[in-house]
Order: sequence, then C-alpha cells, then structure tokens
Amino acid sequence: RVGQQRNRQKLAHVAARLIGPKPLIAESGRALTSTSRSLAVAKNNYFRVRESDLRRAGALLESYSFKGVLERGFALIKDSQNRLMDSVSLLKPGMNVTLELKDGTAGAAITGLGSSKQTREKPAVKKPGKKTGGEQGTLL
Repeated sequence: RVGQQRNRQKLAHVAARLIGPKPLIAESGRALTSTSRSLAVAKNNYFRVRESDLRRAGALLESYSFKGVLERGFALIKDSQNRLMDSVSLLKPGMNVTLELKDGTAGAAITGLGSSKQTREKPAVKKPGKKTGGEQGTLL
C-alpha cells in the first residue's frame, strides 16, 4: 500500500507539470499564422524581384532588336529572296530590293552604285614634324 501511495504522489506531481492540449494548440496556431505571414511576404518579394528581372531582360531584348535601329531612321534592304543586303558589293544596278523602314516596307530598284568603304582611298595622314619659326617645337 505504501508503494501505491508513493506512485500516486509521483503521478500527481508529474500530471501537474503537464501542459494541456489547449495552450499547445493555441501556440501552434500563432506560430502557423506568423509563418504564413512570413511566407506571403517572401512570396511577394520573390515575384516582385522576378518581375523586375523579367522587365529588365525584356528591355535588353528590345534594345537588341533591329526595330530600334529603324526607329532612329535607318533602313533594312532585302533582295527578292528576302536576304539581307548588308554590303554594297551585294547590290547590282537594276536589282529590285525591298526597303524596310520604321513604319513599313517599300519596293525600290538599284539605279547605280557608289564606292564602298572598302574601295575608298584613305586620306593622307600628315606626319608630325618639327615646327619652325616662333612656334614651340617637340620635346623629343
């Protein structure tokens, strides 16, 4: 009997220290609410950053587009097979071409050719020399 009494006292002592389920459930609910709010903020930040990255990438892609060049007043010239004519050497007098401008296309015919950059003579470069007269000369 004395052993049973002692066991009951120990059990009562341990039971008094136990926390009931209601406070545990309430604390878990608060932790879940806090975590849920943090997750919502993190999700919004994640998508805001990704949206910004995507906008920047889109703007960069637009900057690489030839359409921007056309907007600045340049034109693309294509032959009858829709091949890009990027050199005067590809053009022939009488050749029909299509001009692509910022607001549409137009047909044209090559009536003559000027010299290309490759065939133009470079202007003579003056070599610096010693100056005479009252001007200051070189140090070397």
